[in-house]
Amino acid sequence: MQGKLGVGSPVLALILAIIAIAPSSVAQPPAEAPAIPALASFIGMRIGYSTVEDFERRLGPGLPVTGGHPQGARVWYIRNAHAQLWLDGFDYSERGRVVDQIVLSRDAFPSRPSGVPKIEVSHRMLGLRDRVYLGMTEAQVLRQAKGLLPPLRQVQKGCCSAWTGPAFACVAHGDVRLGSYHDELYDTWTTRLDFDHGRLAAIEIDME
Repeated sequence: MQGKLGVGSPVLALILAIIAIAPSSVAQPPAEAPAIPALASFIGMRIGYSTVEDFERRLGPGLPVTGGHPQGARVWYIRNAHAQLWLDGFDYSERGRVVDQIVLSRDAFPSRPSGVPKIEVSHRMLGLRDRVYLGMTEAQVLRQAKGLLPPLRQVQKGCCSAWTGPAFACVAHGDVRLGSYHDELYDTWTTRLDFDHGRLAAIEIDME
């Protein structure tokens, strides 16, 4: 037997090959990825998965304002787009506080408090699905949204009372659990588009 298992033995080579591949054959399956709809991807992040901390690592610290938690929401002013970015997250995961609402708006809602950090973000990142941008006409948005977003329905005018409307919304479904911190299932994402004087004034995404 020793002769058969000596250096250069075909039997020994086979045993070593089996040992080398064995770990991959018993490796643990990867963790199940969250099922997040495509329209939840915005500003280079995923609403319902990305955390407040993720956004601040990418954009720099935002101004803390009260949201679901005292001083829990964040606000930035995007200079190159003349727009305000507001986001909030209520529930925590192991990775941090998960963003469940985001609003990109013309500098009108929410009213800009003093001390908001001024940043620049590439134009492409500011588009919903890279094709719907602030400032587009209603006709342009509806044309771009066709086949890109779930069916839009007209809804009541938006939260900013100064906006003239109209407003549209669409709903998509997914499947997200935040982990051991919360067993609650989040499965609905609503995207809202608000217009003012014929131009897109705000893009809002909510998860619930």
